[in-house]
Amino acid sequence: MSEDLLEDQAYSDFWLNKESLHEYVPDGDIGDDFSIDLIQLAAYRRIVSNFIVILTGMDIPVQFNSVENSQLSFTDGKTVYLSSTIRNKKDFDWTVGIALHEASHILLTDFDVFHSTFSKIPIPVPLQLKKKSKDKNISEEQLAYVCKWVWNYVEDRYIDSYVFNEAPGYRGYYKAMYEKFWNSSTNSKALQSDAFKVPNLLSYEFRVINMTNEDTDLDALPGLREIAELIDIDNIFRLDTTAKRMDLSYKVVELIVDNLAKQEEQKPSSNATFQKVSEKLAEKSGKVPTQKFNQPIKSKEEDSGKEKGEEDKENDGGEKTYSPDDAGDISDFSGEELKELNKQFNQQRNILDHKFDDIKTGVTREQQSVLEAIENSDIVLVPTGYGLTGDYTQAAVDSVVVKKLSKKLIDAGKSIFPLAAKDRNAPGALGGPVKRYEDAVVKGFTLGKMLGKKLQIRGEENHIKYIRKTSGKIERRLLADIGCGIEGIFNRVRIEKYNKLRLHISVDASGSMQLDTKWCPTMTCVVAICVAASMVENLAVSVSFRSTIYSKANGSELPYIVLAYDSKVDKISKVRHLFPYLCANGATPEGLAFESIAEEFIIGKRSTEQEHYFLNISDGEPAYALTPHNNRYRVSLNYTGEIGALHTKTQVDKIRAKGVKILSYFIHSDDYMSPVSMPGYNFGQVSKNRQLTYRQMFDKMYGKDAQFIDVENVTDIARTINRLFLSKE
Repeated sequence: MSEDLLEDQAYSDFWLNKESLHEYVPDGDIGDDFSIDLIQLAAYRRIVSNFIVILTGMDIPVQFNSVENSQLSFTDGKTVYLSSTIRNKKDFDWTVGIALHEASHILLTDFDVFHSTFSKIPIPVPLQLKKKSKDKNISEEQLAYVCKWVWNYVEDRYIDSYVFNEAPGYRGYYKAMYEKFWNSSTNSKALQSDAFKVPNLLSYEFRVINMTNEDTDLDALPGLREIAELIDIDNIFRLDTTAKRMDLSYKVVELIVDNLAKQEEQKPSSNATFQKVSEKLAEKSGKVPTQKFNQPIKSKEEDSGKEKGEEDKENDGGEKTYSPDDAGDISDFSGEELKELNKQFNQQRNILDHKFDDIKTGVTREQQSVLEAIENSDIVLVPTGYGLTGDYTQAAVDSVVVKKLSKKLIDAGKSIFPLAAKDRNAPGALGGPVKRYEDAVVKGFTLGKMLGKKLQIRGEENHIKYIRKTSGKIERRLLADIGCGIEGIFNRVRIEKYNKLRLHISVDASGSMQLDTKWCPTMTCVVAICVAASMVENLAVSVSFRSTIYSKANGSELPYIVLAYDSKVDKISKVRHLFPYLCANGATPEGLAFESIAEEFIIGKRSTEQEHYFLNISDGEPAYALTPHNNRYRVSLNYTGEIGALHTKTQVDKIRAKGVKILSYFIHSDDYMSPVSMPGYNFGQVSKNRQLTYRQMFDKMYGKDAQFIDVENVTDIARTINRLFLSKE
């Protein structure tokens, strides 16, 4: 890869803003519970998957590395694995770079050629090369290792040049990968020093795989410049097949062997059993055993056991021999620098061999299970509450938005879905829906059929006939008027056709709605509207429920919004089967919830052929509190009273300003409301006087759009909704 390419910039900061990537992400363990980190990991997996599809045109699976499968291999050419450290901003770019690199292998590498060569032990190499290697005391294992890393190096340079050439927008990710693993200050210092100038296997490996570093010294070893000219990275596209790249690799290996000094003979492995196991594993995986060659970098004195200054070993004929693992003069490096150099060198080896044990962080089986639930339900984080803490550039809290409700999500339990309600005594291992909730839904279907008839106007065309016109179509019954000299015997018909309607219903599912005298009528009303909409051709309805979720992993209570039904993609049977499992639970994030779903669920894509409406159903003012427990949320938030009401009103006004017509139902009850439960807060039992205050606050938030009706009365529902639909404002 040429130097000018490495200077291009295209980092994630260009597009991955605070709506996608958070500045404050914990650096510790993720934990196995539902958490912000796991939601973020799922989002990043989707992002990288999209990158890979764009780059390769292939639907390549992207998975997270698991602890049980920590060694990542891409020799199957099927899957790309990600590190969980991608959630940290500093690790995002280089991790994406590796993912794109591996996906490009799947696109460009002929794995049949790879397997036919490296699955055999010993690997097939030209006889001349074998003879030269034997003359230099290089064993078949050592030769196999050299052939493997040289081929990987050539193959990787071809692939990286391809991505740089074909997808310039991804260069920033590659630059980050190179800066981390090839162009670090530690590697640069080693390349400029007298280290790795011993003509042995270790030195050639280090110097060749670091030739893309701008501090490389092509005169550090015999033949190194010739090797660089042979590879000729700037013209690497001439090697347009895997077979051509492999042929070139053998030529590079031959140059290395030609310029090597004679190596010290290596003693056979003392652990013969281990070696046999290693070879058997290699036969199955197509890998060459490399464990014995990845030794720590050490000086020749450390390697041979000689005191410093002692002469190099000589063989019987007086010819000098060199240890294959002697790093040469490393006197310029401290112990810590050598430790870092060893680490980075092994990382480079792992990348070339597609093994990322020491640079990849995995996720556990439990985390994989939660990730699967998050991804299947399309759960995302949406920053909300800008300005609530005094800083209008920073969100106050992340709202958890679930874009797809399923029975599987409900079965996952309250740790992931806080609105799950089940009767544990019902048949079935997981329990069935609560009977009274099911009855409320069934009642909603009955009322919905009645309501649908009252809303049929929205799906009809109005034909208005105007008679006694001087032109148009003849009105036959007026023909007799011709004899009286009347000319207006024609009619004209004007057709009035309504635009398509899009109604979003947002339901307060907080703890104060738990009373059966509130929740059951609310569910009946919502179901009735959904059923009625299914009977009207031009009316589409979607429903979301808003609450909060407490996560032990985050130590925080967060707004939680779930899109439970969308008539554009869901059948009405979903309402019948899943809504009985929903209950009210948690706090009331009100305006924060509206802010998180406004653009996608409420406002949506505007067009002249579709009108948008918003129906809110709730029982009063916001009641939510955020207590910071980690470095993501550094300021507490008391989202109650005037603060919450004013923010909610602001969000409602913003929605209204976008041309969305609004209606808001107040849910009341003669019973006392249940206590609101939030960590660190105890609001106690709410009195009837307080309920009156809630009603007044409700009126303040929604103004003229507030309605105080019986939500189980079909006439009231039809009257208010038709008034909303027919409003000219």
